[in-house]
Amino acid sequence: MTISNKVVLVTGANRGIGAATVKEMLKAGAAKVYATARDPKALPSFDDARVVPLALDITSDTSVAAAAAAAPDVDILVNNAGTLAFGNYADSDWSTIEDDMRTNYFGTLRVLRAFTPQFVARRSGTIANVSSVVGLSAIPLMAGYSA
Repeated sequence: MTISNKVVLVTGANRGIGAATVKEMLKAGAAKVYATARDPKALPSFDDARVVPLALDITSDTSVAAAAAAAPDVDILVNNAGTLAFGNYADSDWSTIEDDMRTNYFGTLRVLRAFTPQFVARRSGTIANVSSVVGLSAIPLMAGYSA
């Protein structure tokens, strides 16, 4: 797969792996990179005119639909946004695990469902879902994240 001259959208681009992914896509010659975050003001300065800041909260149907409408030219979707709440599956607050699932599973699925029709209509598109090695094994203190 070539990234040169492609349009890329990276979820959770405000720090860590997401911000690093944006920088690597630029180095690889992407024509445009939509750098997304719940609050675009939280995005780092990428100092590149090819970066388009875009608001995206993957836990919100409205936000995801708006992002898909604002970015109809995406060739490569990088699902990176996620959360990690520490808590044991047996006794942590239910909402702790539910929040991880709402973001990491349902949020990613929500973004996939919003952008896939564009790819199908064009008969072209690439999806990369960032995941963790923690998903290969149950880590008791990362119950929701491991799932």
